[in-house]
Amino acid sequence: MVDQETTVRSGSCLCRGVTFRVVGQPLRVGICHCEECRKTSGSTFSAFAIWPLDAFEQLTGYTSSYSGRSFCTTCGSRVASLRDDEAEIMIGSLDDPPSDLIPEYELWIGRREIWLNALPEAVQFSKDREDSDSASRPRRPGDDEPMPVPGREPPVQEPDPDRLPDEEPNPNPDENREPPMRV
Repeated sequence: MVDQETTVRSGSCLCRGVTFRVVGQPLRVGICHCEECRKTSGSTFSAFAIWPLDAFEQLTGYTSSYSGRSFCTTCGSRVASLRDDEAEIMIGSLDDPPSDLIPEYELWIGRREIWLNALPEAVQFSKDREDSDSASRPRRPGDDEPMPVPGREPPVQEPDPDRLPDEEPNPNPDENREPPMRV
């Protein structure tokens, strides 16, 4: 029996053949940019939440599994990854979006697409969470510099050859330039 105060979230695969629920708050919430998460999701990253295994209950349907991840046998949607003591649920498989679950960390940030920014307040890991040496501090509101990403060089700010050293930078640099000559 579920207590009135306990949060119960339901979810399903795409065809709704597999349904499940998780009870209570997750242990942690994150996103991952690793190759396996990219391949299994078909996206540039996976957003997930981890609950204790006993908080997960599959209600209907049939699943098959590959590499610890379960999939609906009809539509192929990823359902859950069940480990010894934890259940990893993809946030997108939960019903009633948007979710109130906010990622606290990012994994494999060296594989993050260059057009994606680091999540503010999320701890950044170069690989898996268990590799404690790979964490960097979370960004704070007001941080002006981009978060360094291992393996990627920060963009170099080239000096403007048309600007004198004491001159303020022009906020619209193309405004006063002549168009290039065509030869």
